Amino acid sequence: SASHALVERGHQVSVVNPARIKAYAHSQLTRNKTDQLDASVIADFCRTQQPALWTPPAPALTPATTQTPAMALGLADHLFTVREILLTPAFPPGGWR
Repeated sequence: SASHALVERGHQVSVVNPARIKAYAHSQLTRNKTDQLDASVIADFCRTQQPALWTPPAPALTPATTQTPAMALGLADHLFTVREILLTPAFPPGGWR
């Protein structure tokens, strides 16, 4: 999965229920929906809410997955977009309000 691949490459990963991110976006009065805005909301959520870091289960306990490598790469691309936004100096201190 994308989360496993990212952890294996040394990235910090949090696995968060999408409903929680959606509720956070609504609380920030976010109405538009674009990939760039989604990435900004996720980045702000992670910065302000500091979700727990995910640790992969032991290999013997990992369930079989039906996720294709292409699906994992698509999610990884989206997560790297979030990372780029967080590292961009133009991103306002304190996030979008």
